[in-house]
Amino acid sequence: MVKALLADKISDILSYKTYKIIQIRNWKLGIIHYLTQLAIFGFIVGFIIIYKKGYQSQGAVIGNISIKLKGSSWAIVNNETQVWDEYDVAPVPSTDTFFISSVVHPTLHQKRGACYDPSNSAPCTNDANCTAFQTFAEGVTNGFCNTTKKQCQLTGWCPMEDPSTPALQLQGADAFTAFVKVQVYFPTYDIARNNVNGSAGQLTRGYNLFTVQNLIDMSGSDNPDPYKLGGIFVINVDFQCNFDHDPEDCIPTFEVLRVDTETQLSVGYNFRYAHYYWLEEDGNLTQYRDLFKVYGPRFLVSLSGFGRKFDVVPTFLSIGSGLGLLSLASIIVDFIALYLMPQRKDYAGAKYQHTGEEYMPLLRKHITVNNPEIKRKEQVTFASSLSLGETE
Repeated sequence: MVKALLADKISDILSYKTYKIIQIRNWKLGIIHYLTQLAIFGFIVGFIIIYKKGYQSQGAVIGNISIKLKGSSWAIVNNETQVWDEYDVAPVPSTDTFFISSVVHPTLHQKRGACYDPSNSAPCTNDANCTAFQTFAEGVTNGFCNTTKKQCQLTGWCPMEDPSTPALQLQGADAFTAFVKVQVYFPTYDIARNNVNGSAGQLTRGYNLFTVQNLIDMSGSDNPDPYKLGGIFVINVDFQCNFDHDPEDCIPTFEVLRVDTETQLSVGYNFRYAHYYWLEEDGNLTQYRDLFKVYGPRFLVSLSGFGRKFDVVPTFLSIGSGLGLLSLASIIVDFIALYLMPQRKDYAGAKYQHTGEEYMPLLRKHITVNNPEIKRKEQVTFASSLSLGETE
């Protein structure tokens, strides 16, 4: 029994399968077949060729982005108006990012020495509570306790930053303008573009000139308040260019997204920077610094996109890959005929035919021997023509 099953399995594995054509005269299957082919053809033409631009080649874009800021903001300091221009509010210059200070927390005239930390990083009651050379963000302990402030003295920049002191609220930060100059090149097509020529070499709002408030509005998010707590925004400059048309029509689109979230550990965006200088004291030069903790919106500019142009090679590749899908029509109709139609057993019997030694007596009447004189090896021609119709 096992031997017979094993032999039957080996026979199935070592068998050869070929195909024959069966014409099924069923108008329902015929309509399904042609409608399926029509749908596939529509998919090829409408989606692959037209919508996905399958007739065009695609080339990457490379380029450079430069940003120039202009504007002024102000704050009242000691009953006087203090003006902050673009060099003050944008302390870290960069080519593809910019920052606008809207809240400034200054700690002025710091010099190296020993003092206590107002943020209460190292509390104490006597010197025994202060171990020397313990490191903190603000400095290093020297082993002494400031019993008045009940804080271990730290060696560092003094006076240290005091979070309780009021910050400067800069007015007018939203009106700063950013000139975003974009120069790109499509090496595949040897075409260069920018966002200056398209506007006749003029600064044009919404095309190459934006206010800070414009950019925040484009992001659709102003919570938390980017002027009070700061925020991080990404400006994506996207070129989608069809060079089958006039290259002058290739202009960029700007999209602004806010990427900081209200639920993260450090809400908004802020950082510190310092200005260093030297002053003469008792005939000696002493180094000082002014420390600033600033809040405000930060903008990062990225470049994306590609160019397209008609090309014979991708056109034929798209058509060829699409035509391969036409075989799905036959697969679908076969499935319906073999598994869903009332005559499915008749169709299956006609479609799948096994030929082998055990079937030869049943097939002898269909075989015409071309050379009856050959005894051990016969050449045969097998012809099978089958026409199935509907069963009413």
